[in-house]
Formats: sequence, C-alpha cells, structure tokens
Amino acid sequence: MAPKRKPSVQTEDPEKKKQRGPEEEDTFRSTAEALRAAPAEKRVIRVDSTCPLRGNPGTQVYEDYDCTLNQTNVGNNNNKFYIIQLLKEGDNFVCWNRWGRVGEMGQTKIKQFQKLEDAKKDFEKKFQEKTKNNWAERDHFVAHPGKYTLIEVQGEDEAQEAVVKVDGGPARTVAKRVRPCSLDPATQKLLTNIFSKEMFNNAMALMNLDVKKMPLGKLSKQQIARGFKALEALEEALKDPTGSGQSLEELSSHFYTVIPHNFGRDRPPLINSPEILQAKKDMLLVLADIELAQALQAASEEERIVEEEPHPLDRDYQLLKCQLQLLDSGAPEYKVIQTYLEQTGSSHRRPTLQHVWKVNREGEGDRFQDHSKLGNRRLLWHGTNVAMVAAILTSGLRIMPHSGGRVGKGIYFASENSKSAGYDPTQDTELELDGQRVIVPQGRPIPCPEFRNSTFSQSEYLIYQESQCRLRYLLQVCL
Repeated sequence: MAPKRKPSVQTEDPEKKKQRGPEEEDTFRSTAEALRAAPAEKRVIRVDSTCPLRGNPGTQVYEDYDCTLNQTNVGNNNNKFYIIQLLKEGDNFVCWNRWGRVGEMGQTKIKQFQKLEDAKKDFEKKFQEKTKNNWAERDHFVAHPGKYTLIEVQGEDEAQEAVVKVDGGPARTVAKRVRPCSLDPATQKLLTNIFSKEMFNNAMALMNLDVKKMPLGKLSKQQIARGFKALEALEEALKDPTGSGQSLEELSSHFYTVIPHNFGRDRPPLINSPEILQAKKDMLLVLADIELAQALQAASEEERIVEEEPHPLDRDYQLLKCQLQLLDSGAPEYKVIQTYLEQTGSSHRRPTLQHVWKVNREGEGDRFQDHSKLGNRRLLWHGTNVAMVAAILTSGLRIMPHSGGRVGKGIYFASENSKSAGYDPTQDTELELDGQRVIVPQGRPIPCPEFRNSTFSQSEYLIYQESQCRLRYLLQVCL
C-alpha cells in the first residue's frame, strides 16, 4: 500500500535517512528485482475470446502461434492493440486477426488455409509487418518506433483432470483420497477467503485494477517487470529532465505500451509529476502482490500416484510459510486487542471483532531481533482488503501502520514497531511479546488542534527500515 504523507507526523530523521545502508530495501526496486528474477512462466494460450471459432470442439491455437501486440503514442493519441493467432480447426488452418483501440472489440479478420505452411507464412508476415521483428527471433524482440510491441499475457487455466504416465506406459487418471483438514474452522474460512479468485478480482476492482487497467488480459510477471523498468526511467527523467535522451512523452508512451491502459477515446495522459508517477507505482505494486500471491497456488509439484494427499487448505496454509494461532476470545491478550480496536474504530461505523490470530512469519523473528535494544514498542494498525492477506503474509512487509480512526475493509494487522502514537497515555496497557514490553493503547486518540486543517483523519507513520516492524496479530472484523 502507498504511504500517505502528513507534515504533522514526525518520520525518520533526515540525517538517519542519509545513513541507511545498502541492505535497506527499497520496496519498489526490490519488488521489481523479484519479478525479474522469477522463472519464466509456462504460457497458457487460449483462442481469442471474441473469435467465433472459439466454441467449436477441437479448435485450438497451433503450437505457440499467438501474440498480443500493443502501441501507445501519447502525442498522436494512439493507443491500439493487434492480436494474431494461427488456429487449427480439424484438418484446416485459420489465421485470426483482431485490432483496434485498447478497450474496444475492434475489427476482425479470418483467413482460412488448407496447408499449414501457407498459414504460418501469413502469420509470420503479419507479425513482421506490425513489429519489424522476425517471428523466429521473438525471444530477442526489439521495439521499433512507430511499430507495435510484443507483450506477454496469460490465458486463464481451465480445470483439468489429473493425468500422469507411469513407467513409460499409457497416461491414466489417478484417483486420490484427500485427508481431513487439520486446521480449525475459523482458519479454514480465512484461507478459503484469502486464496479465493473472486476475492482477488474484488481487490483489483476496489483498487481500480479492473479490466480497464488490464484490457488485453492478465499480464505475466515478466511483463509487469517491464512496467517497473519503464517507471524507473520516468523517475530518472523527472529528477533530471536534461539527463535523459527521451522526453516524458516518449517515456510515458513506452509505459502505456508495456502496461496497456484503457483510456477510451481520450488522449493518454503524460506521466509528468511525482504524484502521477507514484500512482502508477502503487498500481504496479498491487499487480505484483496479487500475481505473486496467486503464483503460490500455481506452483504445483510433479504429479505422483498416492493413496492420500493433504487437504487443499492445508497445502495453502503451508504455502503461506506463516504460523497462524487462533486466540480464544476469553484470553487476556484477546481482550486487550479488542479494546484497542473498539477505542480506535470509527464512531460512525464501529468494527465488530470476529477472530484474532497470532502471527509468526517465517524469518521475521530473526530480522526483528536485530532491533532488540530499541524501546518505545507499540502496536499500530494496518488495514487491507482480504484478498491482499496472502501476499502480505508471505512476501515481506509493504505495510503502513497507522493510528486513530477506522482502518481496513475486513482485515486488520496489528504490527509492533518503535514509533509513538497519539493516544491518551494514561490508558495504555502492556503485552509481553518475546520477552519485550509492548505498549498497547486502550484510550481514544487525542485530537491535535494545531493540525485541525489537515485533510488526514488519522496520524500515519512511514517506516523506512522495514525490519523495524513485525506483524504480530491478524484481526478479522465485520464493518
């Protein structure tokens, strides 16, 4: 999530900021590096959704003869796509072309062939004409001015029966018996929600990452990484306009080319300010989080013939690499957190606590131990949509604790760190976590009259050094 900045909140001392070592992660760049280092995905290829032959039994894309092209030019108000596919339909072959403005269905063309060689020639000729690249050299694609750029999109997987080959023999379906789930009912329900495709889609819609932001299909991790690189070039150009060989118009056009946007018939806007750049960074960070979280499930092991296999929710739980311990509602620890939630919740729409889990993310304890001598430890809130929980639990911090007011839409995190909060200190209590005293506010937030003109409804804290913050609790609430 993107940190909001409020001048009334004391963040990191400028001198300390200068002293930060190379080991301190920059969230944006570390995510970009993770995407670039990720192994190439096995492409899922489907017949274009608008092709009239899609529903015909046996019609499929021939081998990997499929490409999605995109071209954006801000100055000329160009924002267009071109899809080329070679389809096999029985004994015949078809070249399918669709092109037009991004976000629109566009125009289409079907050309039939009896010979495969002729269909390949037509496909490869169109690809060369639109991109100035040879199809045989597409793995070393070079973008040319005024031409389309090849982008990587993923078709949606379809449910298939598990089939394996045994000892070189014929393929056969393997029957499997699923063990009962070992998790408590509340944790089962939580995992069902956070790994739900519907929840991911809802999260994308809430963050304006719906089909309007990915109008040509689901982007691969490698394609999202190209978007990060494009924004890095824009950031450098904004810092030093004279140092880049390309204008902001050219760099903006390149970003919209590699990360397709639906602007309707409007001219694509220039990315010419830090605020617009930050909005695009936030968009890519969310796309990356969702992609990495979903990839946890997609990373399947080799099929084996077994009599029993773990329950799917137990497998999902292992993928989190995070221990979740459900607290009893009568436990003192639960009561302290419940009071904290109620006191800091919105007076107009108070959250109702449903469950609390104690959180222990793999490796985070060792990282946090480096700051064992820091005092003034407090719990601060971070709210998020339920679909983002898997990404947060598995892939590093990227959270912004804050205090006061309502937070979150269904899921709260309580994080321990060494920042102060604006609560009535006379009402504070303490919890002991790993031998350390951690202050937990129990009173209402204290208004700050000197900042009454601020548009922020609550104080927010930006943590530059991620290792100074550790997730301690996961709260599920009803708003």
